[in-house]
Amino acid sequence: MENEFCKNCDSQRCMKIVAKSNDLNSVTINTKTYKNLYVPEDMGIGGGDYIVFTCCLDCGQIQGEWPLPETDLETLYRLSEDLGIKEN
Repeated sequence: MENEFCKNCDSQRCMKIVAKSNDLNSVTINTKTYKNLYVPEDMGIGGGDYIVFTCCLDCGQIQGEWPLPETDLETLYRLSEDLGIKEN
């Protein structure tokens, strides 16, 4: 990992997390939970089989670029609601 500074507090105490999780993830956005899926590619925390992100050990800020546009999961949920599709 290259020497990274926290974008919030300018600390050099940043740790990188890399975890392989395959398709065993769950993601909750507001009150909607999605289970047994791969890491979403458009949420700034990795993608596919891997969770990858950097976190500051001083302030706890996850490093990345935010705000993010509507994610694919949010779009899917919004469209299913618009079409009146109910979950089982």
